Amino acid sequence: LEEDPETFGAGHFVFYPAEHSRARFAIEEQYAAGRDWSDPERLPVSWLWRAERITRQADGTHVWALERHGETFPEDLAGLLVEVEKWTRKVRNQSSHADAFQRPRRDARTPPQGHVL
Repeated sequence: LEEDPETFGAGHFVFYPAEHSRARFAIEEQYAAGRDWSDPERLPVSWLWRAERITRQADGTHVWALERHGETFPEDLAGLLVEVEKWTRKVRNQSSHADAFQRPRRDARTPPQGHVL
């Protein structure tokens, strides 16, 4: 998604997994002094990025907790893509592991599948 970091606080570009929104990868463009995100002639001088996950606090509220973060400069833009790929892999693996340990779903009208003794 493209977001407004001043309004939403995440970044200019924010990736959320398709299956859920408990994780996100946010990228915020940084500009030269005197320029900001509303300037149509802007060119980023770097990108701040962070991987976050929703965590539950002791009082029961939920907040975005920082997992990893960094800054990437134009000469190492490929490094930012590597970070996005690592995050994507991690989220996909966590999602598939969580699915493997869920209770089986079945309709109460049908008998459970398996061997009959």
